[in-house]
Amino acid sequence: MVGIVTLIALVTGKDKVSLPRHGIVVALVLFLLWTGVTTVFAIYPGDSVTQLEKVLKIQLMTFVALAVLRERKHIQLFAWVNALSVGFYGLKGGLFTLQVRRRASASGGRLAASSRATMSSAWRC
Repeated sequence: MVGIVTLIALVTGKDKVSLPRHGIVVALVLFLLWTGVTTVFAIYPGDSVTQLEKVLKIQLMTFVALAVLRERKHIQLFAWVNALSVGFYGLKGGLFTLQVRRRASASGGRLAASSRATMSSAWRC
């Protein structure tokens, strides 16, 4: 949802947006093309297409970031937002781990079935 709103703002905004003309951008485009080719010839094409969709969404937002981040200040703010996001999810995961460990020690050292289900569902996120 955030990606869709970002793309709409990108298209309707009044700022000029274009990809930088750099060899790294060309290499990234070639890599994405090669990823598509290898997906076609994958051993398990269904699973590969699912993964390709995820990769293409991530790479689309990478191209958006390349197009809009021009000034040093914008790049620094972008880096801070990413660092704080990783820190937030690291803290959240650490608190979850401590909570599960506390439950395990309270149940005699073994995880209850509900705790095991909670832990396995957390890994799927």
